[in-house]
Amino acid sequence: MPDLDLGALQAQLELNRSVLADSIMSKFSSLGASSSSSSSPSKNGASATAQPPRSATLGVGATPKGKQATLAANGKPSSIEDVKLKGRLLAKRKRHDEPAQGDEESEGDEEEGRAALVGSSSKRKSGKAAAAATGSNSAADGSNAPSSSKSSNKKNSKDPFAVKGAAFQKQQQQQQAASKIIVDGKEVDLSSLSKAQRKKLNKRRRLEEEAAKRAAQHEDGEETKAAAGASLSPRKGSDVVPAAAATAAADDPPTPPTSSKAAAAPAAAAAASQPASSTLTPLQSQMLNRLTGSRFRTINEQLYTTDSASALSSFTADPSIFDDYHKGFRSQVKSWPKNPLDILCSSLLAAKKPKAGTKPAKSQHTGQVKARYGACPLVIDLGAGEGMLARKLVKDGHFKVLSFDLVNTADGWVRKADTATIGALPLPGFYDASDPLSLRGAAPPGSAQGQADIAIFCLSLMGTNWLSMILEASRCLRVGAELLVAEVSSRFVSVEGFVSLVEKVGFKLEGRDDTNTHFVVFEFVKLDPASSARRREAGDDHLTESRLVELGSSLLKPCLYKRR
Repeated sequence: MPDLDLGALQAQLELNRSVLADSIMSKFSSLGASSSSSSSPSKNGASATAQPPRSATLGVGATPKGKQATLAANGKPSSIEDVKLKGRLLAKRKRHDEPAQGDEESEGDEEEGRAALVGSSSKRKSGKAAAAATGSNSAADGSNAPSSSKSSNKKNSKDPFAVKGAAFQKQQQQQQAASKIIVDGKEVDLSSLSKAQRKKLNKRRRLEEEAAKRAAQHEDGEETKAAAGASLSPRKGSDVVPAAAATAAADDPPTPPTSSKAAAAPAAAAAASQPASSTLTPLQSQMLNRLTGSRFRTINEQLYTTDSASALSSFTADPSIFDDYHKGFRSQVKSWPKNPLDILCSSLLAAKKPKAGTKPAKSQHTGQVKARYGACPLVIDLGAGEGMLARKLVKDGHFKVLSFDLVNTADGWVRKADTATIGALPLPGFYDASDPLSLRGAAPPGSAQGQADIAIFCLSLMGTNWLSMILEASRCLRVGAELLVAEVSSRFVSVEGFVSLVEKVGFKLEGRDDTNTHFVVFEFVKLDPASSARRREAGDDHLTESRLVELGSSLLKPCLYKRR
């Protein structure tokens, strides 16, 4: 194979490139003619200046500077394809050769022409109007023409595609930043999740926000009710007996009534000092709810697994435990299908509004009319919590209610007492510690008799010594009085065993409502000690209070919530 002559090949390539450039330039002869005539004034014989020879480095398809660079000889603009071709050729030339000063000005003109072509028609019209105004100003003052043309070229040289690209990139960054959220203390990018994951996460966030909103509304409502209740003085002639009167009326002098405005002012100031829950972010509300729920579960476990004396000691040392517990308890009640407190209230209030033609119901064991049908019966609510039962029953004046729990509430509805300690309630009644089952019959002559008509335990048989609460209630109840118990159905090891143990201490079952899926409601009646003694089984006389408490702790399991 003969050796190749590289010099000859390079010369041939240069020749071919020159021929190709001449053929391309022949197609742009019209542009060359127009550019050459731009320097001559007119055809009427005016002196025409000779055009300088075309620069060898000007590039194929380039045109001299001036606004006519993008116009053909006939005055019409060049096609977009021609402009694009000239742009590509110009870019190729810039990569190989260093442009001269005149060529730089031509490049600015090329940019001006391209911006004018790709812009909208309205922009072209405004550009033409601006150019006309600029031309008239330059004719009037020739000294300002060069500066104005340079400023217009600088403005028009801005690439519209670059502007739109920057705006799009900024919008993308904003969307990407908005797609990042905080979940469980970690930053999660929504764009990296699948559609199903985003849907699940959005549903979870929506439920948490709704729960926080409901809790905030409930707390605001309770504070409003408490402020309204504190601002109202007792009605004259009312039959409502506050629990505080049973313990402190004899020692404390009566305080003068205050106006509603003066009483409401401290409540309003206290409410203003508290941080508004609506100002919390969804993450803060979620963390607060978790802390509240965890606190509630801890206190709840302590109440169910210890005796009442230990619970009273803890609540006395730190009264805020009471508020923390009931804040979590209110949150739990919202998820229940039905509140047992409402069931008890409805059954008692129904006795005050009997249907036409019906007679008061009688006890099947005593033969007497049930205590709820009496004239304003006295109700003792043991383990009353925040006193919600009393608030509902005394509204129409049909009942008197005394509420007791482990603390004194600020609104006065609930008084502090260990309801599992015999004699702790400030009410009359006789109890013989050596005869807890009342097998000896009636109380000794001259001893105090129970006066309460109804005793209620609504989810309050919590301590391990819950049976002592039943004994204290029995001490304060009169013969024929009612004992109403509502408890979680999952706590019962044996429902029959529970009923049998309660009957041993002087009661008899009247009815049981277990239609609810979560709770069981019992209705007992207190028997006369003599008649109850005849119902005892042989061998029960050896049962002491401690033994009864031990049996009771084995029949009711603690109600514990799962830790999360």
